[in-house]
Amino acid sequence: MKPESLTKMLIHDDEGAATAYTRDGIVYDLVSGARIAKLQAGQIYSLDGQFLGTRLPSGKVCGAEGKSAAFLRLFRRE
Repeated sequence: MKPESLTKMLIHDDEGAATAYTRDGIVYDLVSGARIAKLQAGQIYSLDGQFLGTRLPSGKVCGAEGKSAAFLRLFRRE
Protein backbone atom coordinates (compact mmCIF):
# COMPACT_ATOMS: atom_id res chain seq x y z
CA MET A 1 0.00 0.00 0.00
CA LYS A 2 1.32 3.44 -0.92
CA PRO A 3 1.92 5.85 2.01
CA GLU A 4 -0.32 8.54 0.47
CA SER A 5 -3.26 6.11 0.46
CA LEU A 6 -3.19 5.69 4.24
CA THR A 7 -4.57 9.10 5.16
CA LYS A 8 -5.59 12.51 3.89
CA MET A 9 -2.55 14.84 3.77
CA LEU A 10 -2.96 18.61 3.62
CA ILE A 11 -1.01 20.83 1.25
CA HIS A 12 -0.21 24.38 2.36
CA ASP A 13 0.63 27.61 0.53
CA ASP A 14 3.70 29.74 1.38
CA GLU A 15 1.80 31.47 4.20
CA GLY A 16 0.82 28.15 5.78
CA ALA A 17 -2.86 28.15 4.80
CA ALA A 18 -4.22 24.78 3.72
CA THR A 19 -5.21 24.91 0.03
CA ALA A 20 -5.53 21.27 -0.99
CA TYR A 21 -5.38 17.72 0.26
CA THR A 22 -4.25 14.43 -1.18
CA ARG A 23 -5.73 10.98 -0.81
CA ASP A 24 -4.79 7.83 -2.72
CA GLY A 25 -2.40 9.78 -4.95
CA ILE A 26 -5.00 12.34 -6.07
CA VAL A 27 -4.81 16.03 -5.10
CA TYR A 28 -8.11 17.79 -4.41
CA ASP A 29 -8.93 21.48 -3.96
CA LEU A 30 -9.76 21.99 -0.29
CA VAL A 31 -12.66 24.37 -0.99
CA SER A 32 -14.38 22.82 -4.01
CA GLY A 33 -13.26 19.21 -3.61
CA ALA A 34 -12.36 19.16 -7.32
CA ARG A 35 -9.64 16.79 -8.49
CA ILE A 36 -6.75 19.06 -9.56
CA ALA A 37 -3.52 17.06 -9.68
CA LYS A 38 -1.75 13.76 -8.96
CA LEU A 39 0.84 12.96 -6.26
CA GLN A 40 3.51 10.38 -7.06
CA ALA A 41 6.40 9.76 -4.64
CA GLY A 42 6.09 13.28 -3.23
CA GLN A 43 6.01 14.91 -6.67
CA ILE A 44 2.87 16.81 -7.75
CA TYR A 45 1.83 16.59 -11.41
CA SER A 46 -1.05 18.19 -13.28
CA LEU A 47 -3.72 15.83 -14.54
CA ASP A 48 -2.03 15.95 -17.96
CA GLY A 49 1.38 15.02 -16.48
CA GLN A 50 3.18 18.39 -16.14
CA PHE A 51 5.44 18.71 -13.07
CA LEU A 52 4.00 21.26 -10.63
CA GLY A 53 6.18 20.89 -7.53
CA THR A 54 7.36 18.72 -4.66
CA ARG A 55 5.30 18.25 -1.49
CA LEU A 56 7.60 18.65 1.51
CA PRO A 57 7.04 16.77 4.80
CA SER A 58 5.77 20.07 6.27
CA GLY A 59 2.96 20.10 3.69
CA LYS A 60 4.40 23.04 1.77
CA VAL A 61 5.21 22.73 -1.93
CA CYS A 62 8.46 23.82 -3.58
CA GLY A 63 9.26 24.12 -7.25
CA ALA A 64 12.27 22.97 -9.23
CA GLU A 65 15.61 24.47 -8.18
CA GLY A 66 14.06 26.41 -5.29
CA LYS A 67 11.71 28.40 -7.52
CA SER A 68 8.08 29.03 -6.65
CA ALA A 69 5.99 25.95 -7.33
CA ALA A 70 3.67 26.09 -10.34
CA PHE A 71 1.20 24.19 -8.17
CA LEU A 72 0.66 27.26 -5.96
CA ARG A 73 -0.43 29.33 -8.97
CA LEU A 74 -3.59 27.22 -9.09
CA PHE A 75 -4.71 28.96 -5.89
CA ARG A 76 -3.71 32.57 -6.48
CA ARG A 77 -6.81 34.69 -6.29
CA GLU A 78 -6.57 38.02 -8.14
